[in-house]
Amino acid sequence: MDQLLTQANHIIRKNRPLDKTPVIITFRRDRFLQLTLQTSGCRYSEAGSCCMCNYGKGTTPNVQDIKTAMDQICSSRDFIESDQVLLGASGSFLDDYEVSEEIQFYMMQRLSQSDKKEIFLETHYKSINQAKLTKIHKLFPDQIVHIEMGLETVTKELQEKVLNKEILLEELKKTIAQIHHAGLFVSLNILLGIPFLSLNEQISDTIKSIEWSVDNGADYIVIFPINIQPFTLFEWWYLQGYISIISPWMLVELLLHLTDKELKRVCLSWYGNRYITYSEQQKTIVPYSCPVCQPELLSFFNNFSANYNIKYRKQKLQQIYKFPFSCKCRENLHNTLRKKNAPKTSLKSARDDIESWINKYGINRSNL
Repeated sequence: MDQLLTQANHIIRKNRPLDKTPVIITFRRDRFLQLTLQTSGCRYSEAGSCCMCNYGKGTTPNVQDIKTAMDQICSSRDFIESDQVLLGASGSFLDDYEVSEEIQFYMMQRLSQSDKKEIFLETHYKSINQAKLTKIHKLFPDQIVHIEMGLETVTKELQEKVLNKEILLEELKKTIAQIHHAGLFVSLNILLGIPFLSLNEQISDTIKSIEWSVDNGADYIVIFPINIQPFTLFEWWYLQGYISIISPWMLVELLLHLTDKELKRVCLSWYGNRYITYSEQQKTIVPYSCPVCQPELLSFFNNFSANYNIKYRKQKLQQIYKFPFSCKCRENLHNTLRKKNAPKTSLKSARDDIESWINKYGINRSNL
């Protein structure tokens, strides 16, 4: 990983308060329900990786607390009315370092006994092994199971110098094949709006990553427009003026550029409908346009993600694209894209600012 970004991440996360939310956080969208297990933290966060990410840091989960929480969740209306359930954690659900195997398989077993059609397990690709995949397949003989992993981007320079996240594509390809061989499905997460690129470059990079994912066997692809999360380097860069809030119209523009094969595989997440909150002053800065078009865009994204029928998706996409909004948000984005402007801020300047910031406070890097 990049040493400078690693040091900055350690400093920023040092003052992050412990997550005091329930042991399992629930988020529902239509027939989809996400269960996020609060843990003592992601191993990659502790190592100083992932400048954009903050799933929080709590305490080590207690087995009895998990059982009590799962009892309450499984009898809730949200659970009963859901067809798809995702199990996640503060980092990787299948990482034994973060979530004990006992807890992993207890939670999965509860879902295997339910009527849920599809199960998603969100985890880092390095937490996957053959023994675990075999156990998961045996546990869910009649349900569709997806292993959801972060790819973010296939551009190595952006991985290293902006995200500080190492994804070895050849290793990931082998992991995808291994998951398929075990009879499970693969979902990959990809970012839209990586900073220090022009808007055209941001869209192009996301398309390149989608194409790689399709070519290498991803069954589903989840597009995450950049959210600026509290206690991240992205938030620090935003406060220094290096990062701008992404327009949700970027998502629409991206979808318009996809082939039918790609369009029917993508899903959308964190498009302005979710927050992480530490205080009124520190919470997620989500993709936003204006009060006029934002509600319609959120409705479109919800409907699009809930229905994978390609004819329906293309119809809804054309409707939102041609909808006669009174605001200028869509027009402003199109004008910027036509000009193919270079990004307003450079990565070199942003990295120089980090260097100055670290030196200004006399931080001993050898202790980080």
